[in-house]
Formats: sequence, C-alpha cells, structure tokens
Amino acid sequence: RWFLYGIASIPALGLWMKFELAQLVYAVFGALFIPFLSGALLVMNGNKQLIGMRHRNSPLTVATLVFAIVFFAALAAETLRNIFTSAFL
Repeated sequence: RWFLYGIASIPALGLWMKFELAQLVYAVFGALFIPFLSGALLVMNGNKQLIGMRHRNSPLTVATLVFAIVFFAALAAETLRNIFTSAFL
C-alpha cells in the first residue's frame, strides 16, 4: 500500500515547487523509464535459468530492446554535448 501514498503525495509536491522544475523532474524520470525497462527486459527475459528456453526473447525482441537503449543513449549524449558546448561558449 505504500505505493498508493507515493502516487498521491509525489504530485502534491508540485504545489511547493516551481512548475518548470516539476516538468523537468517528470521529463527526466520519463526519459529514463524506457531505457531501464528495456535493460531489465533484456536481462530478465534473456536468462534461460529464470524463464526457460521457451519464453526467452526472440532475436527481433532483443534487437528492438537494444535499439531502444542505443537510441536513448544517443539522445542523452547529444543533449549533454549541447549543454556542455553551450556552457563553455
């Protein structure tokens, strides 16, 4: 039941912080969700001891999950490069 309190109280923190900061926090956590989910699915569904050979990821699924991780890593690298180059110019 603790997650119900989190779902109810975490958005309420936005009442005491600037709206732009709340948007930034939601954007960062939202952007981290897909790569972490992809990584977790690769590890957990790729382990034949955990789920057996029958239910392992197919090669297409593995390629899609790896693509998602690489795509978000490339976006993160581009964003960080833009931040650092604009900070030092």
